[in-house]
Amino acid sequence: MKKNCSYLIFYLVLVIPIIVLIMPASAWSATFNVATVSDLENALTAAQQNGEDDTIIVAAGTYDVSGGTLTYVASSVGAGENFALTIEGAGTGQTVIDGGNAAQCLSILTSTGVFDDSAAPITIRDISFQNGAASNNGGGANIRTLNASITIENSVFDSNDSNVGNSDGGGLSVRTWGTGTIMISGITASNNVSGGGGAGVYTWAGGGDITVMDSIFVNNTVTSDNTGGGLFAQSTSAGVVVTVMGCTFTGNEALSMDAMAGGSYTETSSTGLTIFVNNTLSGNSSEYGGGAYFNGGPMTVANNTLSGNHSETDGGGMLFEMQGGTADISNNIVWGNTAVGLGADIRFGDGDPSDIAILNNNDYGILSSFGGGTVTEEATNISLNPLFVATSDPDPSNWNLHLTESSPAIDTGDNTLIPAGTPTDKEGDSRTIDGNGNGTATVDMGSDEYSPPLIIAASGSGGDGGGGGCSLRDGAAFDPLMPLMLLFAVLYLINRHLNPKRRDI
Repeated sequence: MKKNCSYLIFYLVLVIPIIVLIMPASAWSATFNVATVSDLENALTAAQQNGEDDTIIVAAGTYDVSGGTLTYVASSVGAGENFALTIEGAGTGQTVIDGGNAAQCLSILTSTGVFDDSAAPITIRDISFQNGAASNNGGGANIRTLNASITIENSVFDSNDSNVGNSDGGGLSVRTWGTGTIMISGITASNNVSGGGGAGVYTWAGGGDITVMDSIFVNNTVTSDNTGGGLFAQSTSAGVVVTVMGCTFTGNEALSMDAMAGGSYTETSSTGLTIFVNNTLSGNSSEYGGGAYFNGGPMTVANNTLSGNHSETDGGGMLFEMQGGTADISNNIVWGNTAVGLGADIRFGDGDPSDIAILNNNDYGILSSFGGGTVTEEATNISLNPLFVATSDPDPSNWNLHLTESSPAIDTGDNTLIPAGTPTDKEGDSRTIDGNGNGTATVDMGSDEYSPPLIIAASGSGGDGGGGGCSLRDGAAFDPLMPLMLLFAVLYLINRHLNPKRRDI
């Protein structure tokens, strides 16, 4: 009997640690399912001090928080609440947090009294924030961390307000003070107002990268002499990368004296990097840099379309304030923008002789520059009407900036200048399509790749390969039954070992 017990102890000591190791971290986390404002408030209160990774699932419905902001402040007791927080709704337009024009919708702080929050990423997805009113930053949502990363995805920020003094981020304000990264993907920021920078979205990173992609910024307004009607994205630490990719900016404004960037404002250090690719900007206006204002070190600005933007001073389409390095500007369309001053389409301010801007395979009208830097316009640039689908509406925000089949921008880009990691255009089409039918697939200028009319194949000629049959799941989600199945299997083997059945031969 003692021998059998020894075997049992041996097997359990062997198996239990294995089960613990293969269990994902989420297996030990807390999940809250909420359907009322009080449920949501209680979940946030519990999550900020329970010492676990937390997921709050918010059911479909409208949550009126006009009586007070939903708040999460990470506990600083002991080692602090260094654990992840995820808030997930049922989808935009389904889960709605409404400030009633009286209160900020949501505030999350892990940067107050917590020694280390590097293991406490914040994720928000599938929620609409509307009618928030903040007396500080972030009318819709305000998030602050030290070293924790922040991810906002598939959410809407509409008609929020932080129009008090220099408060930033009318719709959304996110800031990481240390090495945390910021990722914003698939959001819509519309009709937001701020006194400070980033009426639609304000982002600032102390030492981590900032990425804003596949998002829409429309009709956001900075009311004071601040920056970024649609977007403000800044990190001035060495080596940080600020990326804006696949976004649409329409009808955003920053029109007070000295205000910059109606649509998008990006800023890095002299050793940082700006990547601005596959974006479309129309109908934006500002005192300086109506469409986009670039401030910082090396830059890659490629395959963007800017038209119908306006500056009350200089740089109706783009304005560059170089702080070091080289700006590679290629495969863009910057056409039909206006400025009261200089550079209706493009304006360069190169302060140092070592600053370099190189333009290849772009279509633009009016360019001007000043300062000691060097601006090189290669012979591959053109200055021809790109022949967009529709630009007759008095409001450029309503223009259709796809290319027509006669556009001179079709197949006149340079494939070698397509930024790494961008195999598709803004709408997901291949970046190299044979648009002019000459047998060679060449990138177009601008954010949209022209696709010639499809020829319908005869029946039975193939298809998209999406037929039936079984398939293997690649990277399938963890099955929570796996550890239990393993445990039962081991216990079964133990039982067979301890109680062998006799067999007749």
